[in-house]
Amino acid sequence: ALGTRGGSPGSPVRVGLRGLRFRPARVLFVATLLSSATFVVFAVSSFAKRDTSDRTPSGPRGGFDLFVETSGPVFDDIATPEGRRRSGLGDAEGLLGRTPISRFRLREGEDTSCLNLYAPTNPRLLGVEKSFRDLGRFPFASSLATTEAEKANPWTLLMPTAGIGQEVPAIVDANSLQYVLHKSLGDTMDILDGHGKPLRLKFVASLKETALRSEILIAEEAFETYFPQAEGYRVFLVEAPAAEAETAQALRDAWRDRGALVSSLADRLARYYEVENTYLASFQWLGALAAALSTLTLIAVAARSVFERRAEWFVLRTSGFAPGDLRVIVASEIAALALASVSIGAIAAAIALLPLPRASQPALVLTLLFPAICLLATAAATFGAFKVLENPRVNRPAIG
Repeated sequence: ALGTRGGSPGSPVRVGLRGLRFRPARVLFVATLLSSATFVVFAVSSFAKRDTSDRTPSGPRGGFDLFVETSGPVFDDIATPEGRRRSGLGDAEGLLGRTPISRFRLREGEDTSCLNLYAPTNPRLLGVEKSFRDLGRFPFASSLATTEAEKANPWTLLMPTAGIGQEVPAIVDANSLQYVLHKSLGDTMDILDGHGKPLRLKFVASLKETALRSEILIAEEAFETYFPQAEGYRVFLVEAPAAEAETAQALRDAWRDRGALVSSLADRLARYYEVENTYLASFQWLGALAAALSTLTLIAVAARSVFERRAEWFVLRTSGFAPGDLRVIVASEIAALALASVSIGAIAAAIALLPLPRASQPALVLTLLFPAICLLATAAATFGAFKVLENPRVNRPAIG
């Protein structure tokens, strides 16, 4: 590691970098451990989701701000000014009179989101109006669409042109479909309709990480056929971009006699994210444990390498290197190994996450974690190596 025969060893940093050639198998072992741990930590951290501010029509909130569920049904047509007055929402000039509201029929049942630990057999169902289906709100993960019109708006799959057959088309969030219902697109699910008779739902499309994860959505026409007892509308999505708090309170006051529960769609989405991030946190801790074990391995390998190279330190001291130069050699060698290992893991994680739009803010994660892991591994290993270097036994070379 001292350089070419008969030549000058060079600067302490160069000597330290050449020291990586000593025991290359150990260097490769440490690099593999540390880069693998870095890959796990970076990759898992990039999937943590916290942003609930996107309220565009194609976003997870579908352009809506409030989720309203009533105990008693609303029968009036709130799409008309007269219907809004009768329902208690006030005149067209009032706050609620000019607020866009979409309504849904509700059959109560079990939650189909990640908030439910068990696979639901009697899920919550929403009947979706044609007017809402025509809006084309919310993003879709995948669908069974075949025509261009269906691909442009998969909501149209809920009501085929041939009508409802033996299987009722249904749409559900992709996460709920895969992880809660344990189904895939095109699969069916058997439930009981409002008459107590078997009803088969067929999943024709899946929403992409939306705030509608607790329900299965079917066409209003099919809902009225199979659940005629669930009259009126009990679920509402409300747009209130400028005055969300005021609109929420006005809805509670207007529908107090109907037991209206008004919640923010951002808060609803945040609850789903919180559960998912909790699962991700367990893998983050496993990655952190792997990084800690890798750092301990780096400390042991660095200390052993310093001790085994006692003859080299003696030769360097006789060549004019001061004790501080030896510390620079050891520190640069350890820093180069840690930096290269963490860089390999970080680059591999970035490449793996590149085709996945689901990953959230990977640049921020890399910016924060990259220097933290490098500094931790380098500082810990350098401290251990310095302790060995200061050992009097190291100053007695083992030559001959």
